[in-house]
Amino acid sequence: MTLFGLDSRSIEQIEQAFAARRRLASAREDKLFSVLSEARSAEEEFALKFLYAHMPLCDLADYDGSLFQNHVRRSLETLQKVPWGKKITGELYLYYILPYRISNEVIEDYRGVFYDWLIDRVRDKSMYDAILEINHWCHEKATYIATDPRTASPLTLVRTAIGRCGEESALLVAALRSLGIPARQCYTPRWAHTDSNHAWVEAWADGRWYFLGACEPEPRLDMGWFAGPASRAMLVSTRIPDSYRGPEERVQSFDGYLAINLLSNYAATRSITVAVRDSSGGPVEKATVTFNVFNYGGFAPITTLQTDPMGEVRLTTGLGDLFIYAHSKGGYGYTKVAPHTGDRVEITLSDQLPEDLVFELDIVPPPDTYTGGQDVTEEERQAHNLRLKEEDRIRAEYESTFVSEEEAKELARELGLDSEGVRTVVKKARGNSHEIVSFLRKSVPLYGEWSLELLKVISDKDLTDTTGEILTEHLEGAMAFKSSYDREVFVQNVLNPRVSLEALRPYRKFFQGEFYEEQQRQFRDDPKLLADWVARNIASASEGHFGGYATPRGTYELRVAGHQSRSILFVAMARSFGIAARLSGADQKVQYLSPQGWIDVLFDSGERSNAVAASSGLVKLNVVGDYDGKIEYARNFTLARFENYALHTLHLRGVDGEKLHEPLSVPPGYYWLTTGNRLQDGSTLVRVQSFQVNCNELTEVDLLVRQDKELDQEQASQLGSVPQGIAVTALDGSTSRLDELIAPAGAVLAWIEPDREPSKHLIRELGELREELARTGAAICLFVGEEHSTVSLSEDGYRELPKSARLSLDRASECLRAVKAGLSSPVRPGLPLVLVVGPDRAIRYVSAGYRLGVGTDVLRKLR
Repeated sequence: MTLFGLDSRSIEQIEQAFAARRRLASAREDKLFSVLSEARSAEEEFALKFLYAHMPLCDLADYDGSLFQNHVRRSLETLQKVPWGKKITGELYLYYILPYRISNEVIEDYRGVFYDWLIDRVRDKSMYDAILEINHWCHEKATYIATDPRTASPLTLVRTAIGRCGEESALLVAALRSLGIPARQCYTPRWAHTDSNHAWVEAWADGRWYFLGACEPEPRLDMGWFAGPASRAMLVSTRIPDSYRGPEERVQSFDGYLAINLLSNYAATRSITVAVRDSSGGPVEKATVTFNVFNYGGFAPITTLQTDPMGEVRLTTGLGDLFIYAHSKGGYGYTKVAPHTGDRVEITLSDQLPEDLVFELDIVPPPDTYTGGQDVTEEERQAHNLRLKEEDRIRAEYESTFVSEEEAKELARELGLDSEGVRTVVKKARGNSHEIVSFLRKSVPLYGEWSLELLKVISDKDLTDTTGEILTEHLEGAMAFKSSYDREVFVQNVLNPRVSLEALRPYRKFFQGEFYEEQQRQFRDDPKLLADWVARNIASASEGHFGGYATPRGTYELRVAGHQSRSILFVAMARSFGIAARLSGADQKVQYLSPQGWIDVLFDSGERSNAVAASSGLVKLNVVGDYDGKIEYARNFTLARFENYALHTLHLRGVDGEKLHEPLSVPPGYYWLTTGNRLQDGSTLVRVQSFQVNCNELTEVDLLVRQDKELDQEQASQLGSVPQGIAVTALDGSTSRLDELIAPAGAVLAWIEPDREPSKHLIRELGELREELARTGAAICLFVGEEHSTVSLSEDGYRELPKSARLSLDRASECLRAVKAGLSSPVRPGLPLVLVVGPDRAIRYVSAGYRLGVGTDVLRKLR
């Protein structure tokens, strides 16, 4: 009998991949691979090799073999204990239970913890019901909030009780796998009909895969608010070890992993073939082809493929438009494809970079044809909603154990620290707040306000999962250099332990102990010597598949790194030796500070680095045209720089309002300015304009967002009217009529589900526009159906909205039904439902279901 039912070819492939990974990680041979000699069975040994064969560099650098041994042993033992263990095939085990990593989270020994917490809740259930039960448990533990791209670990999410969809889905997948249930994180890289993206979960039970929203239980599987948006997706995929031989289309290859296409599970599809040709018409092999939708103000790839020897790539995608961009060493080319343009397109590459390039595109997403999912009985729905309320109560009870704001203010008074600063960091720490308080109590007597400065400079997420021991190590290791720079430079570029998205771990004392004082002094005198040391001693390799980066110490010990991890190492070592260093904001270049200014460090494939004075030019954007909405970077425009004919979008923050008119400092080069106006149906009016930026020169560029006059006239029409006499109840118990809530300047009426991601996006957008909305004088009225209200529902949770905002209960959803009846056309299912209403009760704007940008639409309509 073969191992896990694999054929000899598959086993040989995995053995070869393992041997290659072992050679790559030879610097950590004993720490990683000594556990192989302790294997209790052939299955355990092969499962370990399977993990190593597909392991990203960051895991080879940062963890010891004992952690992976525990994952293997617990996963094998679990299949012997759970009632469905005998149903799990070798393939399901290897590819959907054994893998310990879901995204770019810190890896922990979580299987035993989750098994012990959950086994009594599922041991007597079917697989189907066990999946539902585990998701209910996840909902007890966490709910949605938008956060930064670094993924919190499953155990951290349990501690903090909030996380984004990628973190919630990582928690559910980890919990399911810990109970021996095959599971995978599904992901639409970018939506086509709105900004952002989404991740959810598929779980296997009794022969088939089901989808479900993580930490968002429904009465049954194959239900979720995202089912409608997913029917308009252009790609849905999951990542899986690359030795997988299933029938699904491969849509991306990584180092050890691949992504398989699951779109046909959710949406109507078509196949596109792209042929890339050179100027003489010949095929271009290994050209890079990106398939893009419009998202967050620019062209955003849903996948990237390399052409075959015939110069071709193929993709199964949705029934919407794509902007396809191809490039190679010989040039670039692009085209738009739509469902009516056929299933094959050809792109001819050119090396010309015209400075007067201007073109416009209308990008249309797949049509909205979703009519709703499964029907459940009223009894099912009521019982389900009662359970959700109880789970909200359990979570709220746990959250009440966090350090309170009053306790934080008292601590500030006791330690002589800024009250608002302490309150803010303690509040953000949530389940880690007691650890943060303990750190402050111990460190402030020694280091004073610098303890708080450290907490303020790290990311919000760092506050939730960083120990006092780690914080103390960084504080102690940096204090000797506080007089070497002005305060802002020291805090941001020396004291700050975070460089990018790596796990935050101690490293300063380690690096300071690895080099003699004289060597450290030489590095401070000439930081290029440190860059040369990194170039000589850290070999270059592929970073991996999950967007995770190794810790500085892990990279140092492994002596192999991808580009970003090597950059992180340099910055961390520099800061450890008292050298101000950073990854620059716009293009993430490695830089150190010299008396002459910031110096770029360029690592090539050799054993030396190049250090050149950081160069930049200025771009002044002049807003033209009659677009009357808010213009904001990464919302409706972006700048992308050409590098070897590839487009690289700049990472810029806060470019809106008055700052929009200030010159931007950017690297010299050839650029595209892309603007987009997202219409209510999800279509986008796109405009692209090229320009050149020269070093130390100012370039002025017109920023034009296209406007659709016909659509504006159409949306100015009346879409219905708000009925009179419908009673609504405020949270304090007072009642009024719905039509009485409308102010002389109009009103925004929104029906929300407080715990669901789409509604939380709406609240965030309205909060970001708080001042602008207040100036309109319109009433802001939020309604929550009784079935969605919880013990924690209060107006305090919506303090970011304008002060006039009112939160009311819609008993039995009578008001919602009456308003829908007053619309001139039916709306698609799903909340939030958002209306803009004139003082005459006329409805002038309607948005239903998940969509970003509603806040901006509402403001424009009110104006």
